[in-house]
Amino acid sequence: MSSPMDRKQEQREAAHPVDPASGPLTTDQGVAVDHTDDSLTAGERGPTLMEDFHFREKLTHFDHERIPVGVPPRL
Repeated sequence: MSSPMDRKQEQREAAHPVDPASGPLTTDQGVAVDHTDDSLTAGERGPTLMEDFHFREKLTHFDHERIPVGVPPRL
């Protein structure tokens, strides 16, 4: 008998299939990126660097997202 966690994982995989042939993760300019969780810093606990173009791109996208609550309805 499968556990509830196994069934939940099966539901997730069925709802969001991962296509291994979808290609590598890329930036808006098409540059391949290994992962998006880390950023370049000045030292172990230093500030992030301006040279980290991928982090700045992600931050810009986050800052420019439309928040549906703040958008007035069209009449």
